[in-house]
Amino acid sequence: MGNLIDYEYKPTRGAAVSDLQSIANGAALTIRPAIGETWVIEMISFGGACTIAFTNGTLDNPIATETAADVVNNQVIEKANYTLTRDDYIMVTNTSGATAVFGYNGYKVHENI
Repeated sequence: MGNLIDYEYKPTRGAAVSDLQSIANGAALTIRPAIGETWVIEMISFGGACTIAFTNGTLDNPIATETAADVVNNQVIEKANYTLTRDDYIMVTNTSGATAVFGYNGYKVHENI
């Protein structure tokens, strides 16, 4: 059935987290919580072609590769609900050939232990 976490006190939604940056071609927007924090990212926006990958800094697992055509038709991944920690996070790498704007929003998770 999978690994279910049985919380005595369920996690609660905390403060919002978001960022919006102009990113040079070949550079990346890193979506990474501070040490000891857990974030849920609900939306990633992209203003140019890019690769979006879940990473631990050593291994990358692509989530999406957005082309120039994708950007014209759909410039956001919504309702993503990616759970991130300091060790497991997301990199959005600009592959558009020019500087473009990338961003995200979500919230911190409180463990209530």
